[in-house]
Amino acid sequence: MRYTGLGIKNRYVFLLIVMVFMTMFLPDGYALSEQDLVIVIDAGHGGQDTGVVGPGGLTEKEVCLDLAGRVKSLIDKGLGYRTFLTRSRDEAISLTERSSLANNNRGTLYVSIHLSGFPDQTIQGFGLFYIDQAYLAPGSAEQTGNKLPLWDRQQIPHIKESRRMADTLHQVFVQRFPGQTDLGVHAVPIYPFATLGMPSVLIEPAVLTSPVQEGLLRQDNFREEIANAIYEGIRLFVKQAGSGAVHE
Repeated sequence: MRYTGLGIKNRYVFLLIVMVFMTMFLPDGYALSEQDLVIVIDAGHGGQDTGVVGPGGLTEKEVCLDLAGRVKSLIDKGLGYRTFLTRSRDEAISLTERSSLANNNRGTLYVSIHLSGFPDQTIQGFGLFYIDQAYLAPGSAEQTGNKLPLWDRQQIPHIKESRRMADTLHQVFVQRFPGQTDLGVHAVPIYPFATLGMPSVLIEPAVLTSPVQEGLLRQDNFREEIANAIYEGIRLFVKQAGSGAVHE
């Protein structure tokens, strides 16, 4: 059967509208089955992409990889769920590849670990991010310049839970790092989150451009504290969202 370009576009617009409509009536409880849980842990940057570089030369890519490995180990030992790293060594992986890896491995939750960077080296703290629904909405290409294909916006049904997971992780960090600045929870147009078919968050647990926090990030105990906070946030979210999904 032959379709005109306009006909195909209209079909995808219709599907997108249906997906948005569905999010309006999602139940407050997000059911997670323990046997199906796959926690995807994404270590930001890698390879030639160093990410932020601290004043003393510490790179975002190396810290993120170390933190991701620690979180994976904690989940493996403490919860026993299947975990998947988007990268396990210093290599360059595109944003599209990261999304594909998560979806193809049937990820249930996606946590991307990064570090913040600011021109002002006095800024310290932690922040959480999830995708802005406006970035995925019909007509966003005209309003925001977003060129993402209409059929490649799999995050739409999961935005509510992405926000909840971000809030849960944020609460844990507020409790565990009372001396750090709370940089908040923000909805932003982040890719590849648009294409992820699961609740997804990006966490920046520290500011690498701060000489103080760069010094802390060189310490094993501070990294372990961050990893434990991320682990606890994931554990609490699964407990709240699932039906007996967490081992007590």
